[in-house]
Amino acid sequence: GACISSAYAALATSAADVTHTITVVNPANGPHIADKTAYNTCISYLQSNGVEVIGYVHTKLGYPNIYGYREVEDVKADIDEWMTSYNVDGIFVDEVSNRWLDTTWDSKEKVVDFNQELMEYVLTHHEYGRVVLNPGSP
Repeated sequence: GACISSAYAALATSAADVTHTITVVNPANGPHIADKTAYNTCISYLQSNGVEVIGYVHTKLGYPNIYGYREVEDVKADIDEWMTSYNVDGIFVDEVSNRWLDTTWDSKEKVVDFNQELMEYVLTHHEYGRVVLNPGSP
């Protein structure tokens, strides 16, 4: 089938006018939706128009009132879902910062270790070409 999303069509059209376009796909705060057909159709459409598509994963609990990290194995399961159910080019890791108001559950060491493990998983286990880390707002 064809991608019927006007937003995806506009993105694909605009990608022809720039050197390189990367877009983040986020069906439901990660990859878990029942019917992946429409997303896969539109992902393929974007890629055929030169857009690099990366899948979204979140790393913290309780947004917007963050209170801790998700289990690293749960985040890896989301990465696995992107790999097995979608044809994305990389992974977008959200909520990377350790600048939360309550620092009893976070530290510089925790954020570095946690995200380093995810980066290595994305780049070596799945051999994706790109991992993007989003620290959020300052």
